[in-house]
Amino acid sequence: MGEISLTYKDVAFFLIGINILLGILFGLFPLIVGKKFGNGKFGTIGFFASLVGGGLLGIIASFPAAFIFTWYILRSSQTSAPETVSSEAESPAEA
Repeated sequence: MGEISLTYKDVAFFLIGINILLGILFGLFPLIVGKKFGNGKFGTIGFFASLVGGGLLGIIASFPAAFIFTWYILRSSQTSAPETVSSEAESPAEA
């Protein structure tokens, strides 16, 4: 068996690749939630923020970016949802 030798450059590229994959994985959450709740713009921005953050800082940046964008998408969809008012409550004395 031959010796396996890795340089620091090889290890760095391997770790950056793993971190980018984690960024893609975490970025899928805001992307899917954004498409589902009709806020694809912030879903796409959240995906790319997680991807770039994952490549640069790893899980330290990709997970918070995905969490913040997913939270914002869910929060904005709840506040923009129209309230349904029953017609019985609007006109109580029609008879």
